[in-house]
Amino acid sequence: MLLALVSEQIKQGLEPMILSAAEPDIEHKALETEARRLGLPVIPWRMKPGFNLRDSLAIIRWAQSEGYEVFHSHGYKFNVLIGLWPERIRKIPLMATLHGYVKAPRFTKSWLYESLDRLALRQMRCVVVVAEAMKKDIPRGLAESGSVRVIPNGLDTALLEKAANEPLESELASFFENHEPVVLGVGRLSPEKGFDRLIEAFKAVKDRHTDAGLVIIGEGNQRKSLEQGIRKLGLTDSVIMPGYYE
Repeated sequence: MLLALVSEQIKQGLEPMILSAAEPDIEHKALETEARRLGLPVIPWRMKPGFNLRDSLAIIRWAQSEGYEVFHSHGYKFNVLIGLWPERIRKIPLMATLHGYVKAPRFTKSWLYESLDRLALRQMRCVVVVAEAMKKDIPRGLAESGSVRVIPNGLDTALLEKAANEPLESELASFFENHEPVVLGVGRLSPEKGFDRLIEAFKAVKDRHTDAGLVIIGEGNQRKSLEQGIRKLGLTDSVIMPGYYE
């Protein structure tokens, strides 16, 4: 969605820049690789994780020096790190698109971030949610205000239809030929997507349908733990995770 948004902004004559943050030991992110493949502007920004206000201020200073006119955040961590700085310091209006919450257990680190996020949203010039139902996840007063907009996930359907007609790579084609039925999961490999539960549920399917297969398309920081779960359940011949696909 972010890459499609940036592509459309460029077509309209705007000059967006993707700032892709990650921990210092991460060399490449799938988002950065795909942005470069599409010829979209992207700057990798490596910073220590957690409540890193020093680096968030560095990002603000960088954006000010480059003359950017709007911050547009697509994640709750940056909603917090940028949003908790008042606009008199930021000097750049901030908007956010909410893609969903993890709904973390109370008194965990993720729960704290989500709680701070709901506070930071009040400092936004505009908040975009990708579905009407998401309004229930934000403070009621904010949800009913004029600063909230609903914009369904934007995808370039023409590109998707073109890609759909391309032949599968040999590994995937062979997997589909040798497994029936095939369950397909698509998304970032992160806890809120629930792929660990999908793999556990697939084990029950596999016990009843011995030829079944599971394909998980996407990339993310949960890959290693998901691969461990697949091995632990004895599903290595029945589950593949080929990474990011257009």
